[in-house]
Amino acid sequence: MSRGSGRGNVTIDESPKITVLYEDGSVLYVCSASPNSAVSDAVWQVKKVDTTTGVKVTWAGGNANYNNKATDLATVKAFSYS
Repeated sequence: MSRGSGRGNVTIDESPKITVLYEDGSVLYVCSASPNSAVSDAVWQVKKVDTTTGVKVTWAGGNANYNNKATDLATVKAFSYS
């Protein structure tokens, strides 16, 4: 679905997702994928939400692609984020 905002279009993905969360102090890792995805499959979108000083959101691999694994906290922490 796209909506005109006066500043360009905004795309909203309304497809069903499952979410796995991993918390490490003031950092939350949010992993999303299609229903029935295994955490060991490379089909996850992973973002890092760091609230250490304000709120900073970065993406695994520097993008919002669904191509990561969400096996455990050690796995998602090891990704490169930007």
